[in-house]
Order: sequence, then C-alpha cells, then structure tokens
Amino acid sequence: MAITKKARNGYFRERNKKIDAMVDSTVANDRQVGGDHYKAENPDFQHWDLMAVNNVGYFPGQVTKYVDRWRKKGGKQDLEKASHYLQKLLELTCAEILPIPDPRQAFRLDEYRETHEMDVYEYRVFKCMLTYTSIDDLLSLQDTIETLKNT
Repeated sequence: MAITKKARNGYFRERNKKIDAMVDSTVANDRQVGGDHYKAENPDFQHWDLMAVNNVGYFPGQVTKYVDRWRKKGGKQDLEKASHYLQKLLELTCAEILPIPDPRQAFRLDEYRETHEMDVYEYRVFKCMLTYTSIDDLLSLQDTIETLKNT
C-alpha cells in the first residue's frame, strides 16, 4: 500500500508540531530529580544544555558533570568520579575505540562559566573536554583534577 502525499505531509506536520512543542518547552529544565545542584545558578542554561550545544560525547560529558557539581553535591567523591571517567576516556581513545575529535570551538562556555562561577581549574576541565584534539590534552587534565581535589 503506497502512502499518499497528503498522508505523508500530515504525518510530518504532526511530527514537527511535537518537535516544536518540545523545543519551545522548558519543562525538563524546570525540574530536577534529586536536588537543585544543576539548576541553582542558571535554570535556563544548565550543564546538559552546554553539552548539547557542543555535541559532547558521553565520557567528556560525565567528566564535566562531576566537576560541575562537586562543590554543590558530592564533594571530592565527585572529583574521583570525574577522574574515573577521564581514565576510561583515555583508555578508549588510546585503544582507538573512540576517535580524537576534529578541532572545534567551545560554544557558550564563557557564558556558562560566568553564570556558574567556575574557578580557573574547573574552566580548564570544561574547555579541554569541549575542545581536546590529542591524548596529551586529556593527560593534562589528570593533574588539573588532582589540583581541584586539593583546594
């Protein structure tokens, strides 16, 4: 059975309405499960928004998530988690399971930094996770996270 042009257009029209409603909605940013450590500083531009606009992968996103929240939620244990995810990212990258990303720009990082009151070390972690282009870039973060643990 062939799909008519009218039916196809109706399907896409309805799908686009749903997508528009999701994009226009801030429902997900309006609520948080388990605390308010992500939305406390700027509920309109949270960690996941920064990761989305920069198309950040799972492991770099986890590193930045734990660095972002360590002062507000999990303390030094969150920095240990960030270090653990960085270790896994290094292992997967060195094994060529994950590729080194192409050079890219970090979008809206300075805005995020200002509204989330990042110190220089936290900013360094975020900047590297959004723009790294080598194993050496990733290795340099191990010392940066260790420095954060000692602050």
